Amino acid sequence: MSTKLLEGERALVTGCAGGIGRGIAKALKDEGATVLGSDITVPPAEDGIDFLAADLAKRDGWKGQLEGALAKLGTISLFVHAASPRRLKPTRRFPSRRRRGTP
Repeated sequence: MSTKLLEGERALVTGCAGGIGRGIAKALKDEGATVLGSDITVPPAEDGIDFLAADLAKRDGWKGQLEGALAKLGTISLFVHAASPRRLKPTRRFPSRRRRGTP
């Protein structure tokens, strides 16, 4: 008898179009949770994860996301914020530690 660890839980995962957020959403779904993924763009729903388009970089983007999530899930028992800060400047590159003229 196998029991799913998160059976009956409802999860909202931001940054779910790819990368870590997508992996977390898949793992939660595999453990029995109902998962709603959120990102700026909605990817194809090939793995059974429902998606909600939301831009959290906008001033009130979180309000639309929360309202949409509550409308789809009813309640949220798990929240994972995996969205990356897209509007930040790129990090500066550090110079190589090698000295000039050495291989």
